Amino acid sequence: MSFDGRRLKLTSRAALAVVTAGATFLGHATSAEGPLPPPVRAVATVNGAQAAYEIQGEGHPLVLIHAGIMDLRMWDGQIAQFAQHYKVIRLNLRGFGGGDLPPDKFSYVEDLHAFLEQLGIHRAYLLGLSMGSMVAIDYTTTYPEQVDGLILAGAPLIGSAEVDPAEQQRIGEQFKAVFDAYRQGDMESAVRNALALPFFNPAHPSPEVRRRMERMIRANLAHWIESQPLVTWPDKPAIERVASIKAPTLVMVGDRDVKSMLAAADGLTARIKGAKKIVIAGSGHHVNMEAPADFDRHVMEFLAGL
Repeated sequence: MSFDGRRLKLTSRAALAVVTAGATFLGHATSAEGPLPPPVRAVATVNGAQAAYEIQGEGHPLVLIHAGIMDLRMWDGQIAQFAQHYKVIRLNLRGFGGGDLPPDKFSYVEDLHAFLEQLGIHRAYLLGLSMGSMVAIDYTTTYPEQVDGLILAGAPLIGSAEVDPAEQQRIGEQFKAVFDAYRQGDMESAVRNALALPFFNPAHPSPEVRRRMERMIRANLAHWIESQPLVTWPDKPAIERVASIKAPTLVMVGDRDVKSMLAAADGLTARIKGAKKIVIAGSGHHVNMEAPADFDRHVMEFLAGL
């Protein structure tokens, strides 16, 4: 995804002053409804890679982390609501949305940390979905003092044995079909097979949701496949680390998501002290796109309680 905004190399906090002049990154939520100022859109250079980002609204920072094969556009339906109350920051993880393909091994967590540090943001709420939840979990266990609230939607629990072997095998075969078609140069089949994955097959088929998903899959599939061997994750699986999370946590999952995600929601709720779980009826994996009204309401209620 390309923006018309300025290209900025974020080498110091001063470099961001041009973009964020007059903005307060730390503060309390605001409640006034009304027209939002236009978003700040730019391209950041962090750890040697460029990625587009967008900032809109005022108040305490709320960072949105997108799912795998998606990009920051997956949050389009949330911005009008969230930015009335918070400074909403959404970015493309390395390589997504047309960003640089990674030449070497890298960490989404360290990229995010460097990005927020250079924005001068040292405390924030994190909201991630699917792979974005994995990044949010790892960020929170790595930099716990910087996370004031954590929202995990459709989150895997890496290391958990609470999976359905038959389901895992079936999903693995479906992913293999995506990879095989891509390696054979048949992008149309690769995209079609990706859309058929249970994660991208909305519980209530919606032509508009499907079109949005297809646009993002077409833009990001090649990068997602090529970057898989280069992404580094913490040595200890998440299941061994999540009990250390002290930040208030909301776990959200669609009741029509795959069994492993439903089990992961239970596992996260049981292991993170005080975590609250919300099951969104009639929704599959991408709950923010499939059930935006319910998703937004639960997020706003949770954050208001903080």
